[in-house]
Amino acid sequence: MCGIFCAVEKDKFLELYDLNKERGNFSFGALYDNRTPSVHKTTDLNPEDIPSDAIIYLGHTRAPTIAQDKPFDPDESHPFQFGNWVVGHNGIIKNFNTLKKQFNYSGDVDSGIIPVILDKTNSIPDTLELLEGIFGMWIYNKETKEVNIARCACTLYYNTGENYISSQRISDADVLLEQGTIYKWSSDDVLITSGSFIYSSPYFFI
Repeated sequence: MCGIFCAVEKDKFLELYDLNKERGNFSFGALYDNRTPSVHKTTDLNPEDIPSDAIIYLGHTRAPTIAQDKPFDPDESHPFQFGNWVVGHNGIIKNFNTLKKQFNYSGDVDSGIIPVILDKTNSIPDTLELLEGIFGMWIYNKETKEVNIARCACTLYYNTGENYISSQRISDADVLLEQGTIYKWSSDDVLITSGSFIYSSPYFFI
């Protein structure tokens, strides 16, 4: 189990990190966008390393479901990136081995194939519909600077007033996002429905 979270302020990002660390403390990864996106991966978060002037903060705390016995390796840690796509993912992709062959992917972590597929399809709905399993994720495009959010079975909550997204619920004001819906999230205090996808999971849906 992993945690993903998005915020528009550093202090809220730190709060969400502490909360989502309960879901995974093996490693921490993030993307900060202060007009030039930067990706960071480490075993733990150092608040002094986080810029104060970012427009958006995208985070991930990891509890490995694949390659659990390996030590921390930035190449096998979230967020994963390929081409213009960067992805933070919580969940498990049951058809990972099939997708590895289909897209000629050599990595061992199932999440790493998501940006590879995005690069091939250039379509978020088409990519998500290829994934069998459960997931919650943020998807960042380095060219358009857009952030998209989607989930299937894994929890993802949105708070309208403070404009944050989190795998963990903080307050009664947090709303569970709809499955099969793709949301566009930004620093403008608005979460916009940007598309939909047909999800495929053998697990119980929340």
